[in-house]
Order: sequence, then structure tokens, then C-alpha cells
Amino acid sequence: MSNIIQSPQMQAALNANTPSQKLRELVKSKSKNIRLAVAQNPNTPPDIFIELFPEFPTQILNNPIIDFLLLENPNFLEEIYYQSRDINPLTASKSINPFRIDGLPLFFIEWAAKHPDVYIRYDVARGKNIPLRILENLAQDKDENVRIGVAGNEYTPSYILEKLAQDEDIDVRENIAANHSTPSFILEKLAQDEDIVVKANIARNSNTPVHTLEILSQAENLDIDIQVSLVENQNTTSQILEVLVQDGSPAIRSDIARHAKASINILDLLSKDESEDVRSQVAGNTNTPLKILDILAEDKSSVVRRQVAINPVTPVKILDKLAEDESPFVRRNTAENENTPVHLLEKLARDKYGLVRNSVAKNQNTPSYIQEIINSVVKSHS
Repeated sequence: MSNIIQSPQMQAALNANTPSQKLRELVKSKSKNIRLAVAQNPNTPPDIFIELFPEFPTQILNNPIIDFLLLENPNFLEEIYYQSRDINPLTASKSINPFRIDGLPLFFIEWAAKHPDVYIRYDVARGKNIPLRILENLAQDKDENVRIGVAGNEYTPSYILEKLAQDEDIDVRENIAANHSTPSFILEKLAQDEDIVVKANIARNSNTPVHTLEILSQAENLDIDIQVSLVENQNTTSQILEVLVQDGSPAIRSDIARHAKASINILDLLSKDESEDVRSQVAGNTNTPLKILDILAEDKSSVVRRQVAINPVTPVKILDKLAEDESPFVRRNTAENENTPVHLLEKLARDKYGLVRNSVAKNQNTPSYIQEIINSVVKSHS
């Protein structure tokens, strides 16, 4: 850092007497430190401030020249804001919400919170470190999009979220339900909402209490989105999964079949499912008991047997059976399994299918002499 500070370019970038034309040249520097110094220089031309704003918003807004620039151009704050929200097709730089950045001066936040452009107020509503009095006002904004921003903001305090949970706009309530900062007591009340998306968001929210998830799972004609959300929730219990598995669609049953909390009873039930995909998910679940894996290793579907073959908990006695399976894809997966012993790898190394032999070669437990066997088999087939 010291050698950069001592460089002529850095000295010029820091010097308030440096001509504006020189600062225009310096802003093209590849050095972020030099561009930062230009952003902090009060002699930097306004159009360069606008160009640099997406990269150095706090430095520009805290530049001592900002008050003078606003006198000269009352629209200056709008110009720098819109610059940050534009996506540059040449640099592929991403649009940013400047109000998610630390260190913004209060005057900029207050200006934006009262701006007639709803999208500017929305960005403030989604901001970080926004004063509570401003968030309170935005939570009562006449435009629902602004209230949606407050509702979905993880920094919004609970007392504001509690009020918004009663908002007449469905989208506002849906965002409250999806907000992972929404306290459990609000989610419990909101679970009585009639809107399906609200319920689905609550079912997915990690703050939702287990007893609320249980209530949601027991509703009649449960919507598919709510079912999916319940299965995805990290707090979902095996008891909830047992309720869902009874009337769930094949897709839901597949999700449950691969779930880490699926009980032995669920896995046993789903191992007999009419859906090939459901049975294959059971076959690939590391919690599936060995007796069920043994049965699935003889399933009529090679897709199911394939999953048994690749399952890291499948024992050698089952792998021994699968190493002779009629499907080359099952044998390939057996060759990939790190539990497959050397004597089976040696057998599979002589397989007539290259995809099986290649999997043997890639198995980290394959000794070098087996690689020689594979090479000889390849030569004999060429």
C-alpha cells in the first residue's frame, strides 16, 4: 500500500488541486486505490462522480463538495442513484441497491425515502441500517410495492412486521411469511391466512414452530406448494413426513423418499411404491435399512438397482450381486462405489462395456495392477 501512496499517480489523485482533466485520466487506472482517491477528491468532475458511484457510493456522498454539487444540480442525487441501478452491458456490472451499503449519510436516505419514484422508495425499504422512523413511514406508504420492500427486509424490526402482517395487500403478507427474520409468534398468527402462497411461505420459513408446521400438514386437500415447502423445511419432523406421504403426489413422495428425516416406516412403505422414481430415491437414501436395499437390488427397474449400486452404505454382499447385473449402468455404478472391494473391481475391469471399465479406472480404491488389466482389455477390443 505504501508504495502505491507514494506513486505520482496516487499523489495526483489525492491532491485537491489536481486539474479535472488529470483526474479524468486517473479514473481509468486499474488500481482500485487510485480510483478511490479520485472519488474522494473534491475537484473531481461531477460526471466522474456519477461514473464512480456504483463502486464508491459512501465516499462520493461523504465528499465535502457534495453540498456545492447539489446547489449546482438539484438532480445530482437522482443521476447517481440511477447510475447505480443501471446494468452496464459492456462491463456486465451488476445493478446494486445503494441502500444496502454501510456508511450512507442520512441526507441521502431521507431524500430517497420521500422521493416520488416508487422504485427509489422501494430500495430504501429494502435497505440496511435505515433509521426506524423512516422504516415506520415506509411501512405505511400508499404504494404496496414500498410496503412489500419493508415486509421482505431482514432488518425490519418485529413490531413493524407485526403491523404489516395485517396488511390488506396479499403480496405484503406473502413477503412477511417469507422473511426469515419474521418472529415465530407472527408466523403462527399468519398461518391462519387464507392465501396459499402465504401458507406455503410459512411452511418453508425456518422460524416457523414445529407445531405450526404440523397444523399446516394436516389440512384437507393440501396444496402442492405447501406440501413442497413442508418437505423442504429443515425443521420438518418424520411425523409430518408420515402425514404428507399418505396423499402426496409422486413428486412429493420422491422428495420424502430421499429426505434425511424419513423414518424406517416411511422408507419401507415407499420402497414398494408404484413409482420407479420414488423407489430409486429410497434406494439412494443413506438411511435406508440394509434389508430394504437387498430387496431393491432385485427391483425390476434398472434405475432403482442403479441407485442401490451407488449408495455409499450398500454392503459388499449386495454389491457382489450387482456386479453381475444385466444392466451395464448398474455395473458402472457398482464400479464407482468406493465400498466395492478389489476382487469385484478386478472382475468389472474385464467388463465388455467401456463405461464400466472407465468407472473402475476412476475409483480411487482401484490398485495399479487392475489398471493394467483394463489396458489389456482395451487392446483386445481394438
